[in-house]
Amino acid sequence: AKRSALPPPRILRTLATGTVRVSLRDASDQPIAGQNLIVVKKAATGAVEKFRAVSGPDGSVTVKDIPVRQDSLYFVESAYGKAPYQSSFFGMDDRGGIDVQMRLFETTSDPSVIRAAVQYDIVEGENDLAQIIQVFEVMVDGDKAFWDPELRIESMDGSKGFTVLRPAEAFLDHDEKAPYATLHGPIPPGTLTNLSTGYLFEHDGSVQLQWVAPFDLVQASVLQDERLELCLLYTSPSPRDRQ
Repeated sequence: AKRSALPPPRILRTLATGTVRVSLRDASDQPIAGQNLIVVKKAATGAVEKFRAVSGPDGSVTVKDIPVRQDSLYFVESAYGKAPYQSSFFGMDDRGGIDVQMRLFETTSDPSVIRAAVQYDIVEGENDLAQIIQVFEVMVDGDKAFWDPELRIESMDGSKGFTVLRPAEAFLDHDEKAPYATLHGPIPPGTLTNLSTGYLFEHDGSVQLQWVAPFDLVQASVLQDERLELCLLYTSPSPRDRQ
């Protein structure tokens, strides 16, 4: 279903300085009343302050008396259907208050609602290390967001230096040196979502890409130097075990 695009957090001079107005909508553009939410202030030192509120009948609430600091980032979070939702980060200053609009979806953990595509970019590196960029994009069908806190976006066995690429940072969390990432929050329906990662792989002159996709792949491709040769070794007929 087509939905109106919500603007990112923005300064409104009609709002008092030190206030954040939060408006919540559901998949049908209807206001969500009685929803708990938190405005979070995170200082450069790591100190966190939280300001709790509940949305009114029109789905909105104005949170007052929030300290305005240039060295702090702010965001809004709300748990809806046991799934964590978070707004984009924003700053606050003396020009006015902040207007934050968020859409909260009911969720599903059914992987069959997702169509996915993967593209590998293999770059020759030094010391027999190949840099592998795994561009992974997904689309959720229907009116529910996909949420599975146990889902892992993994690298190949034996890889090192696993990292979440910048386009995916809004959706993936990476814990220190773990060779995988987990979902930061629900994947919304109807939009192309980037879950791309990268890692290094030691080789002896050849690299065998072997990866079990968590969703049904509708397309897989490889970008490579023209000096390299690509051959297909194996493809499983099962979407959940496709390699």
